[in-house]
Amino acid sequence: MSKDVYAGLSQNSILEDAKQNKSVYEDEWKSIPWLKIERSIYKLQCDIACAEIRKRL
Repeated sequence: MSKDVYAGLSQNSILEDAKQNKSVYEDEWKSIPWLKIERSIYKLQCDIACAEIRKRL
């Protein structure tokens, strides 16, 4: 869900929406490909570390 959906809303109204639609948010959370994301982040971290070692900022 994009941040634009909650633009101009108070924190309380966002929390209330999350409570009322808990199952929707849980389904969205479970549908995220976490392993793929973790691997991508790990690769980026390795690339950054290698660039730092080689002074290729």
